[in-house]
Amino acid sequence: MYPVTALFFDLDGTLVNTLPDIARAVNQLRRENGRPLLNSEQIQAIVGDGARKLVLRAMGGERETWFQRFMELYDRDLLCDSSLYDGIETVLDFYDDKMLACITNKPKALAERVLAGLNIIDRFQLVIGPEDVPQKKPDPAGIFQALAHFSLDPGQVVMVGDHHADLRAAAAAGVASCFCDYGYGHADGLSVAARIGKPLELLTYFT
Repeated sequence: MYPVTALFFDLDGTLVNTLPDIARAVNQLRRENGRPLLNSEQIQAIVGDGARKLVLRAMGGERETWFQRFMELYDRDLLCDSSLYDGIETVLDFYDDKMLACITNKPKALAERVLAGLNIIDRFQLVIGPEDVPQKKPDPAGIFQALAHFSLDPGQVVMVGDHHADLRAAAAAGVASCFCDYGYGHADGLSVAARIGKPLELLTYFT
């Protein structure tokens, strides 16, 4: 067991399965622009680096009108089918004596709505979105900000995420990382302190 004072969580693909609602918005945008629809696997492969990168990859180009329309569509259907991964509430209960933060590349207002809509926002003492830092993950700025907020040393923390951006941010900040195999991304061969296939496995690694 690895003792920690705080756990920093990614959001999409780690705490919450948001893929159905993201996919709906992506495919509606593509439909409106005469593009064929993408399947879930194709959309999963382009999630993880923020909304602008998602739209760029989904549309094969960068237009502000595409981005703004995607945001309108996603905002409208934000919580239609998104859900907590099985075991997340138990995990948050288990670590209720720890300092918990959510560090996400999702726009902060949307992230907070997702957390609130699924009744877990009160579990987190801190939510950091891309607007709060100079650079989003894989840059470690969000982790550094959370460390400063809680007055913690890197050795007291684990970053839990499903994407190599989370792992790279953790490594750059000097904190341990836990990779969530059940999420959207891949570890890109990076070394981690733990690798879990479902949320409840986290409890066997960190105390």
